Amino acid sequence: MFKVKSALLLLLAAPFTLLSQDYPTHREIARAIEKEVRNGRSNCIVVGIIDHGTEKYISAGWPFEGRSEEADEETVFEIASVTKVFVTTILADLVLKGHLSLDDPLIKYLPDSLIFRDVNCKKITLEHLATHTSGLSAILDKPDLRRLKEYRENFSHDDLIQALETYQLPHSPGTTFDYSNYNMGFLAYVICKVTNKELETLFQEVICAPFQMQNTTMHLTDEQEALFATGYIRPGRPTSHVVWGTAEAGAAALRSNARDLITFERKLFYEDSHLNDAAKLAVKARFDSTQFNHTQIGLGWFITEGRNSLTVGHGGSVDGFQSMFMYDTVNHRGVVVLSNSSREITDIGLYLFGVRRIRQFKPVKSKAISDERFVEFEGTYSFNYGDISDTIDIYKRDGLHFVFSPNVGELEMFYLGRNTFYIDGLTIRFDKFTGDKARHFRGKGEQNLFGNRIE
Repeated sequence: MFKVKSALLLLLAAPFTLLSQDYPTHREIARAIEKEVRNGRSNCIVVGIIDHGTEKYISAGWPFEGRSEEADEETVFEIASVTKVFVTTILADLVLKGHLSLDDPLIKYLPDSLIFRDVNCKKITLEHLATHTSGLSAILDKPDLRRLKEYRENFSHDDLIQALETYQLPHSPGTTFDYSNYNMGFLAYVICKVTNKELETLFQEVICAPFQMQNTTMHLTDEQEALFATGYIRPGRPTSHVVWGTAEAGAAALRSNARDLITFERKLFYEDSHLNDAAKLAVKARFDSTQFNHTQIGLGWFITEGRNSLTVGHGGSVDGFQSMFMYDTVNHRGVVVLSNSSREITDIGLYLFGVRRIRQFKPVKSKAISDERFVEFEGTYSFNYGDISDTIDIYKRDGLHFVFSPNVGELEMFYLGRNTFYIDGLTIRFDKFTGDKARHFRGKGEQNLFGNRIE
């Protein structure tokens, strides 16, 4: 969230050189993730690794509330934004087959009756959507954050199209990177319209059935429900699963397990398959994300080129779950990390590539804060880090305190006393204000930032 280099945008924010002798061993990985489960980072963590076609799986912890089974490579998780690369792989396949073009304007596939407040909306192409350069924001309106799950469940493609009619683009399409689920929502709408098929049908027919990915789906069977991990805001605090409306289903609705995701990497990048050419098209760099050094974006895929590596991938974050999905196309090593906690796992992914050590998770010793006191901090804030601007909301729900960023989602925050809160690797201190001066905060952590309350 405040880290700018968020879990959603993965660990592809920094260049790194991959050397096989630097990879941690199976035993080292097992010890590391077992320790993180004991430390309270997550109830369970599952790791999948593919190295020149050889697969291995390592897991730790207990994924199910009220049950004693341990996690393994068959355990099903929400994979959230990793869903996006499934959609863009199908998009690339349709492009290669001549069913559509990346230069097609979005309006070609929308109802003719639309009247746009901003004529620049007519300039949005499918490539703009796939590269997050359409100009669409992460939030098109102002939902009630205390009922965010209900809002997501009910927000449909019809609602999304209606919102586009009245939307004012902050900048021209193709000029700036703005990560938004609605880009993939529109792409899902287009590919479904072109093929005259439902999104779940496309996932199964194009990817999952040919690759025998039997537990990757939007809608779980009874047998799959038995493998579906409980999501936790943090260990000891379970949360309900998100049900996605059609507007965001193409951005985040898939569920999967480590075995299926490693199979997806193997079939796209290592073995011969019907989607090899689509994968090559999808991971071709098309835009510099600008917010992340040495990181570019293809059709939905984040791309980092190192001295001896070319790593492509995506991350996912949603209430109660974190996912990471990466493949080095030069060294032919891929990794998947799945966790049923809202706490970040970026450092675990980097560790699996031998880049750095895992940052040992330490539970926060928070202090009680009264509702009357917390009201002083609630509200919407703008914040800036370098040339990056965003908004955040601070609020209370179900007895817990949260901060919400449209680009990352919801994270729990902990009060440390003296106007100071801790949020997943970042400490922010709120300054007192006098008169009509708005409260502001300063952050200290992996990234520094400054924000002001705007409402």
